[in-house]
Amino acid sequence: MGITPEEAFAEGNIAYAQKNYTQALERYTESIELNPTDANAYYNRGVVYEDLQDIDGALTDYDKAIELNPHFAQAYYNRACIEKASGYYDAALRDLNDAIEANPNYSKAYLLRGILKNQDAKIEDALADYDKSIELMPYIPEAFYNRAVIKETLGDKSGAFEDFSRAIELNPSFVQAYYNRGIVHEKLGNTQDALADYNKAIEADPTYHKPYFSRGNLKSQAGDKEGAVQDYTTALQAYPDDASDKAKVYFNRSMAKVLLNDRAGALADIERATHLFDKHKDTENHQKSLQLRSKIQTHFIDSEQ
Repeated sequence: MGITPEEAFAEGNIAYAQKNYTQALERYTESIELNPTDANAYYNRGVVYEDLQDIDGALTDYDKAIELNPHFAQAYYNRACIEKASGYYDAALRDLNDAIEANPNYSKAYLLRGILKNQDAKIEDALADYDKSIELMPYIPEAFYNRAVIKETLGDKSGAFEDFSRAIELNPSFVQAYYNRGIVHEKLGNTQDALADYNKAIEADPTYHKPYFSRGNLKSQAGDKEGAVQDYTTALQAYPDDASDKAKVYFNRSMAKVLLNDRAGALADIERATHLFDKHKDTENHQKSLQLRSKIQTHFIDSEQ
C-alpha cells in the first residue's frame, strides 16, 4: 500500500523538527501531490522554503495556503513578514489586518502591525497595537521594547523605563534595551545607572557601537578625556565612512583632544566633522563645527604664546 497524504505530512513534520529541510520539502511535496487541497501542507512547505532562503517558493506556497483557507492567520502573518522585509509595507499591513481578523488573539500580528504603524508615524495606533500584543502575550521582550521607544518619544520617561526594564528581564542579553534604558537614565539625571547600562550593552555585544559614543560622553563629562577618546574611537570604527552620525563622534572627540593638548588630532577631527555636516546638509551643526575649529586654532595659538 502507498503512503497516505497524512503520513507524508507527518514525516515532513518530523524531518523539519530534525532540521532536515531537504527531506521535509520532499515529504510535504509528496503530501501535496496526494492531496492538493491541504492548506497546511502548502503552509508548512512555505516555511521550509523560507528557511532555505527561497522567498519566491515561500510566497507561492503561502498564497496557495490562503487561497485554500482564507482564514489562515499564520499564512497571512508569514507572508506579511516577507513583504515587510522586501519593503512592501502596504501589502504587509493588509495581510496583518487579515491575520488579526482571522485570529483576534494573534499577539505577534499586533506587534508587527504596531511596528509598521510606527514607521508610518501613526504613533497612537502603534501604541494601541503594542498594548494589545502585551495583553495577549506578556512575555515577548520586543513588544515591551517597542512600546518603550514610543513612550520615550512621547515624553513618558517612567513608562519607558519600566518597559525597557521588563524587556531586559525577559531577555537579559537585549543590547538595545540596555542602551535605550541608559538614555532614559541620563534624561532622569541618573548618570551612574546610565553608565552601568552602557557597560552592560557593550558587555552583551562589543560590536554594537552606540553605547560607546554615549559612554564616551559620560566619561568626558566626568573628566576622563582619555577614556572618552578611546570610546569615541571604538564607536567610529563601526560607522560607514560617510555616515551622518559619524560627524557627531568626530566633533565630540575633537573637544576631548583639545583638553588633552592634542592639537593635530583635535583639528583633524573637527575637519572631518565639518566635512560630514556639510555633506549631509546639517547647516546648524556645520556652523557649530566651524566655530569650534576657530576656537581650537585660537586656543592653541594662545597656548603657544
